[in-house]
Amino acid sequence: MMESQWPLDRVLDESELHDLAQKRGLHDWVLIGAVYGPPSVTRPAIKLIRREMKTCSRLVVCMNRKKLNFIKRIARLIPNSRVQKMLASASDAMDILEGVQTRSLYHSPT
Repeated sequence: MMESQWPLDRVLDESELHDLAQKRGLHDWVLIGAVYGPPSVTRPAIKLIRREMKTCSRLVVCMNRKKLNFIKRIARLIPNSRVQKMLASASDAMDILEGVQTRSLYHSPT
């Protein structure tokens, strides 16, 4: 889940941030973005982004909802909680990028 509880009155230190990422199966650096438009615009843009990111990253993954749902169906056969957490985080990120409101990500202090 992308939803997390953390103190709102201070910045997380490096070890807290690292622990938070590890709990979600994320690497030290994760870049998430979106490219919107017709395929004649998005395909070349994604190709360029892929090429540029390969110079500074070991792994470049471009995902859409169809690919994500396919991977999730296959992953059900793999009893690996880390994979399930990564896919849940990817699904939550996809919801945000698509404007799907599943629940509030902000918890106001009570």
